[in-house]
Amino acid sequence: MEYNFNTSQLVRDALPEVTQRPNKNDIQMPKYDRDTRDRYENVRRASQDIWDGQRPLFLPTPHPQDNKDHVDVDLILHLGMVALGWKMDQFRFETVARRDGYELAGDDGQYVDSAHRQKLGLPEILATLVDVEAAWRNKMFP
Repeated sequence: MEYNFNTSQLVRDALPEVTQRPNKNDIQMPKYDRDTRDRYENVRRASQDIWDGQRPLFLPTPHPQDNKDHVDVDLILHLGMVALGWKMDQFRFETVARRDGYELAGDDGQYVDSAHRQKLGLPEILATLVDVEAAWRNKMFP
């Protein structure tokens, strides 16, 4: 709510569609075409949309001859706005998701329902298996 532009969109649009790696498979990077407000319900819907992989939800827009209607998703890179006092020229990789402890409401005033998430069997902490620091140091993702 404190910015008149979306830094997440700037990062998404700057990422290449394909990263070619010598002697390895190319990394395809389809990009989710919708921005979401900071509402927990929107984030859950976007996550479900992405894992469902319906082609029209991703950039680039498919060409008429492109008959592939599904995108295979192996990894989601979550891009979030930097807010609440962070420096505007700073980006961070989120490597841990927490089920509990959200003290701030979303833009809609709703809070995370931790009890519901516990009933669903979600783990307290979900950490990435990607060694982000090593990838950054070795420039695996130019």
